[in-house]
Amino acid sequence: MIERLFCVRVRIFLICFIALSVSACGSLGPGRISPDRFDYNDAIARSSNEQMLLNIVRLRYEDVPVFLAVNSVLTQYVYSANAGVQGTAALNDPVTTLGSSVGGNAGIRYIERPTITYSPLSGDDFSKQLLTPIPSGLIFSLVQSGWPAEELLTMSLERINNIINTGYSSVEKKTDPKQRQFIRVVQLIIELSKRGAIEVQHQNQSDDEHAPSLVFETTDDVDTLKLIAEFKQILGLDPEREKFLVTTRVVQRKPEEVTIRLRSMLTLMGFLSRGVAVPPAHTETITLPPLHTVSSADQHTIPPPLQISASVERPSNAFVTVFYQGYWFSIDLSDYASKQAFGLLTYLFQLKSPKAPSAAPVLTVPTG
Repeated sequence: MIERLFCVRVRIFLICFIALSVSACGSLGPGRISPDRFDYNDAIARSSNEQMLLNIVRLRYEDVPVFLAVNSVLTQYVYSANAGVQGTAALNDPVTTLGSSVGGNAGIRYIERPTITYSPLSGDDFSKQLLTPIPSGLIFSLVQSGWPAEELLTMSLERINNIINTGYSSVEKKTDPKQRQFIRVVQLIIELSKRGAIEVQHQNQSDDEHAPSLVFETTDDVDTLKLIAEFKQILGLDPEREKFLVTTRVVQRKPEEVTIRLRSMLTLMGFLSRGVAVPPAHTETITLPPLHTVSSADQHTIPPPLQISASVERPSNAFVTVFYQGYWFSIDLSDYASKQAFGLLTYLFQLKSPKAPSAAPVLTVPTG
């Protein structure tokens, strides 16, 4: 009887342990999808922002930007279990005082081994993407899609015909006719785009090249016609023409052409890097291009689109922060304008950046 009871206890223990183990194994894979997907998504997004900010700071210090792409994330799960049972049974001896007993031990081990594959963005294609001006059609498409037009055009446009974007500076708008003209051109583009009166269209020429054209809508609206006339007058365009071929040439521009030159990604990053606040300790030891100081009290100055602060201690309220040459550089979480400019830059980089070539050397780092 005692031996039978002992065996029953052992069986119950083993059945419970096996049931728990099978249950855990069955739910391991599906149960990891949701937390792993969002955790890796958040980590990759955060590291991409930090990489972009670090490269902007590097450009301010006239260092070379370096980009590393995350090609793949592979995770291996290892699950193992062990169990042991031991016990004693009472002897059929009236002298002994030993009683029957049963006991056991169980263990479950879970190991996650992620393998992340990195690839440096370099080579001919990537260099061309960094140095080639952003396509005008892309910028106008983003404007027409509802992206913040003023910030996007001010950041990306370098010149339209003879109207040059001088960038932000401490020069007052009232005493800077070139910048005042550029701002007016941007305002006209935004207003005409809202009215559906201006558009960058693409057509295939005889040589099969993708040639964009700036097209004005034929309309009877008097106010719209006045805006179109003002736009053409500022840029020196033929008032009778409704379609102009977009070119990047400045010299020998034809009457049927309009020069629209945008910044390249590298130029745009360098432009935004002028908003990096260099610590006083670095200005004394490192020779850097001078910063343009902009007074917040002066309402006629053009503020930098992206402001990046520097501090010895890591800021607690930062949208993104990186450590460089002994200081923490960050974008404040409450600085909406800087966050918007940084987001536009990141989005343009994603659109312009080619995929890493498959033949490029890769670095695989097991992090588990």
